[in-house]
Amino acid sequence: MNNWQEVCLEDIIDVNPSVNLKKGEEYPFIDIDKVSPSLRTVTNEETKIYDGQGSKFCPGDTVFSRITPCLENRKIAQVSTNKPGFGSTEFYVFRAKKDLADPDYIYYLTSSNVVVLPAINSMSGASGRQRADKRFIQRLKIKVPSVSEQRKIACILSAYDNLIEINKKRIKVLEQIAENLYKEWFVRFRFPGYETVELIDLMPKDWKLCKLGDFLLFGSGKAKPNEGTIYPVYGGNGITDWCDQYNYENIVIIGRVGAYSGSVYYESGKCWISDNGLFAKRLKSDPISIYYDFYLLSSLNLNKFQGGTGQPLITQGMLSKVKIYLPPDELIRKFGLVIKPLFENIKILNTEIENLIKQRNLLLPRLMSGKMGV
Repeated sequence: MNNWQEVCLEDIIDVNPSVNLKKGEEYPFIDIDKVSPSLRTVTNEETKIYDGQGSKFCPGDTVFSRITPCLENRKIAQVSTNKPGFGSTEFYVFRAKKDLADPDYIYYLTSSNVVVLPAINSMSGASGRQRADKRFIQRLKIKVPSVSEQRKIACILSAYDNLIEINKKRIKVLEQIAENLYKEWFVRFRFPGYETVELIDLMPKDWKLCKLGDFLLFGSGKAKPNEGTIYPVYGGNGITDWCDQYNYENIVIIGRVGAYSGSVYYESGKCWISDNGLFAKRLKSDPISIYYDFYLLSSLNLNKFQGGTGQPLITQGMLSKVKIYLPPDELIRKFGLVIKPLFENIKILNTEIENLIKQRNLLLPRLMSGKMGV
C-alpha cells in the first residue's frame, strides 16, 4: 500500500456526469428494485420515454442508491445496458475519470465500506427518507492504487462476479425449461399419453373441476422471531432476511400485499414465512406434488383475487375458493419426478452462488484497504 495515493473521491470520479438524452425519446430505464445487492451488474429490458427526470447513466457507470434503507442494503450496481439510459431519482451515478480510475474498480470501491459507511453517516432528512450527502461523498478522502493495480484488483473480484452471473443465467435456463414443460402438459394438454385421452368441452375427461382449497391448505405467515443467519425469511418480495428458526419446509410462498402481491416463490428447504406472506401446502402430504402446485399458483395471476379497500390484499379464504381443473394425481406425480432434478440443480447453483458471494465479500475489504497485495 506504500504506493497508494490519498485523493478526494471527486478527483477520480465524476458524480452525476452529463449524459445527452432527448426528452420524448425512449431509453433503457433502471429502478432501484431492479438492483440486487448480490450482483455486480444491472441490466433491464424495460424502456421508458425520457421526460427530463431521473438519474442519467452510460454503460459502465455505477448507480449508487442514496436513500435509506436502499443504501444500507447495498443497492449498488454497475450498468450493463447497451446504450445510455436513465433511472430512479434516488440514484447517484458514478463514472471513472479517464486515465485516473478503472470503471470496474470504481464499482467495487463504491460498494465497499470505504465509501458506503461514510455515505450512510452523511445521511440527513426526515426519518425514513434520509439521503446521503453528495458533496460529502465527493470530498471523501480515500487511498487508491495506480490504475494498473486498480485493474488487477477489479479483475480478481470480477472473476467471482462473472461466475455468479453465469450461474444466474444457468438457473434462468433451468427455470424456463421447467415452466415450458408445465405449459406443455397442463396448458396445451400435450402430456404423456394425451393422444388417447378423451376430451369433453375441450378438457381431458379425467380432469376434475374443484377449488384450490379442496387439495391445498393456505395460511398466513408470522412476524420474524429474531435475528440469525440459518433459515431464509420469505415475505411479499422473496427472501427479506434470515433467522435462526423455521416454521415450514418444502413450501410454496405467496406475497399477499403491496407491490409484490401475487408473487409466488418455492423453497425446498426450511424457511420462515413472515406476516406479509402466505403459504400453500398439500392437505395430503406428497412432496413431489409441490412442483405442480408452484407452477399452478404462478400461472393464476393471483392479484385478480385481491380484496379490501384501504390496502388490497390476498387472503387464504379467497384463494381457497378459486376454481381450477385438477389433473389426476398420477400425472401430477409424473410431472414432479421430471421437474425435481431441474430444481435440485437450481438449488446446487444457488448454493454455489452463496459461496461465491461470501468469498468475494471476504476479499473486497482486504483488497480495497490494500491489506492484500495483487
